[in-house]
Amino acid sequence: MDAGLLERAKSHFGQAHASFVAGRFPEAEVAITAAVDACRRLAAGDDTFRADVGAALSFQAIVHARLGAADAALSTTREALAVYRHLAAGDARAFRPDLAATLSDLGNRCHDVGRFDEALAVSTEALTLRRHLAAADPAEFQPDLAVSLNNVGNLLREMGRFDEALEPSAEAVTIRRPLAAANPGSFLDLLAVSLSNLGNVLTQLDRRAEAIAVTAEAVDHNRRLAAANPAVYLPQLAMSLSNLGLRRWEGGLAEAALDPTQEALRLRRDLTAANPDAHEGDLSASLNNLSLVLRDLGRLDEALAAAEEALAIRARLSGTNPFYRTHHATSVSNVGTIRARLP
Repeated sequence: MDAGLLERAKSHFGQAHASFVAGRFPEAEVAITAAVDACRRLAAGDDTFRADVGAALSFQAIVHARLGAADAALSTTREALAVYRHLAAGDARAFRPDLAATLSDLGNRCHDVGRFDEALAVSTEALTLRRHLAAADPAEFQPDLAVSLNNVGNLLREMGRFDEALEPSAEAVTIRRPLAAANPGSFLDLLAVSLSNLGNVLTQLDRRAEAIAVTAEAVDHNRRLAAANPAVYLPQLAMSLSNLGLRRWEGGLAEAALDPTQEALRLRRDLTAANPDAHEGDLSASLNNLSLVLRDLGRLDEALAAAEEALAIRARLSGTNPFYRTHHATSVSNVGTIRARLP
């Protein structure tokens, strides 16, 4: 073994981690690339370093993803998966958790580039592995099982397979409730996310009362989180309030929808004032939602003002981001509908 090469590998990995945590992602990429190269050279002479290659590749994929290099992240994760498949074939007890984690990562990478069928296949494989792991050691692996259930449920929902999405989405909530009760600092935010996801599935299945109930619970949890750490959780609170308002409006409860919709809008105005690039799109969504609620309450002048403000934002955003073109068209239609109702 080359002791100097080993020290360089450790140093590069440490530099990559420090740069990543500090948000210096290009520097992290340079360092982790050097670490991957050093680990490969170590493994070429001593197969016991193959696990270090897998770990370095996995971290390199995370860096690629943060830099927006989705294809590179996908390719690197595939390579890491090949490493962990080889290792798990030789020692399943030691490396099956790493194999499951890398399969889960690959599902996310495939999702990022629109390869939904492949994302579902590898995410389902990760779920199967994590069921076995959690059956043997629930305390250690139930949190990971909930992650995989959440991922599979979200993928099925995005693919329009709502009936199939319900079971994993509900099971993720079932697992995360006791975890959050025992350790809210680690799991309450994840429970809130799973509740929101379940609410989305229930809405698609037209189970509106249940969707409203779980979405309201998500709001309660996010409010608690945002009170303790507003910088991190105010956007999540705004999203859950927006969802609650929308669920109530979709259920014909416009009066009950008004308060959460207005609160979401107030939060998003503040967030947008601090960081327009990150939050202006969400602000336009809340304005559009408020216009629908006010329209159905007969407050047409207020509805038109909100709809026109949403339209102005989306018209500007759609000029540089194709994602907003459909939303812009929706706002054009909404403004027209409200104007037609004015006396």
